[in-house]
Amino acid sequence: MRSRGLPQVSVIEAIKYIKNAYKEVGNKLKSFDGMTEAMGIKKEFGSRAFGELRDYNLIIQEGVGWRITDLGRRVASDEKNAVIEVLLKNDIMKHLFDNFKDQNVDKDFLETYIKKRRLKYNINSSTVADRFIDAMKYINGLQISGISELQEKTIGENKEIDIETVKIAKLVGSLSAPNDENEIANLIGELTELAKKHNLKTLFGTMNALKGMLGSKITPSDIIKGSGSRIIEAFEEDLGIELDREEQTEESE
Repeated sequence: MRSRGLPQVSVIEAIKYIKNAYKEVGNKLKSFDGMTEAMGIKKEFGSRAFGELRDYNLIIQEGVGWRITDLGRRVASDEKNAVIEVLLKNDIMKHLFDNFKDQNVDKDFLETYIKKRRLKYNINSSTVADRFIDAMKYINGLQISGISELQEKTIGENKEIDIETVKIAKLVGSLSAPNDENEIANLIGELTELAKKHNLKTLFGTMNALKGMLGSKITPSDIIKGSGSRIIEAFEEDLGIELDREEQTEESE
């Protein structure tokens, strides 16, 4: 079922909540209070948020408890098709995705298009444009900097490579389109620890240097900007493989 209006919980926020919860509770059945706490949602906002997360098909109510759905699990694992499926749950986002998924459009264009097409009366065109752009950055980040399903299968079949490095590869990919400054800092920290744990020396050195810059006057987003290819190259060097990826071009703002 698709929602026709604009949900209060954006796709990016929904992903953050589900990732938080899945990391804490996995597939366990949790109480309302337990699930809101795992997601990091304020209880007073919980009822509204849960209704919209259920519309996204990320959680399901079972009796008096709540559980993360299979789609939610896939979203928490950064499966590109799963994230797209969530985006398409909303009619407005589906319309924009169907028309502009392969086009390079900016916020000004989207706002004008939304107003002229009257996708929804009394809707904030700026918010819609921001949400669509943020969602597409996230989705394209999974495609460009992450690993494909074939690459994941290849890594998994390689007896010399620990299967958990697939998770590391996905974290590397998620750095290309993080949600906020805190998320960037958390990703840098998590990647540093995982690289150390799995003895990925080149990646650890790269991430540790970036981690050392956290807390300085430089913002996390500035720290990571321009470092994407260096991080991927370090990962490739440690694993002795070469990931297929599209050429990334930085757009001038």
